[in-house]
Amino acid sequence: MSGDNSETIAFPYQHHVVVDKLPRSEMGWKKRNISRVRLIAWHRCNVAEDPKDIAQWFIDNKKWVGHPYHFQINLDSHGEAIVYQTALLVERTAGLFGWNNRGIHIMIHGDFRYQQPERKLFHAAACLAADLRGFNIGDRCGGHSEASYWLPKKYWTKKSCPGKSFYTEACRRIVSRLLIGNETGLTVLPVGESWWQTR
Repeated sequence: MSGDNSETIAFPYQHHVVVDKLPRSEMGWKKRNISRVRLIAWHRCNVAEDPKDIAQWFIDNKKWVGHPYHFQINLDSHGEAIVYQTALLVERTAGLFGWNNRGIHIMIHGDFRYQQPERKLFHAAACLAADLRGFNIGDRCGGHSEASYWLPKKYWTKKSCPGKSFYTEACRRIVSRLLIGNETGLTVLPVGESWWQTR
């Protein structure tokens, strides 16, 4: 990953719940049983940076309800990782066909088909997944594309997401380390509490 700075002292990622501040259609997302969630999926998106603009883009261009991911991870103007909750966990969004009723969808801002994510962005993606897993939400992590292949063939996608330069296996290894309390070598740390809104 680019942007390596081993001298930086790691702090928990910044986090904000912005669900009620985002545009969405009157229809709203359908609700689901959160206990059925099995997958935490990592996605890429760079149609915009602000969560409001991303929600509006999907409303205007896809005719969807709003922001199709439960979380969005950006770097702020100081290069620090910031996580936004953009949908309630109980909402069945449109992150990944076949997994929407059983998945939590994490959008990482950028296009990782061609470029590696900044380390703080990458580490925040792992830390958020570890926080969710630590509260028994989901039992496996994967990228959008690979998770489609864990389903019957009709769900397979040719889309490269989050992209070949986002090393999902390395991200999974970090999640596993965090779940046993090993936080060494990270530029961002987990929050360690359930700060998100479920319903």
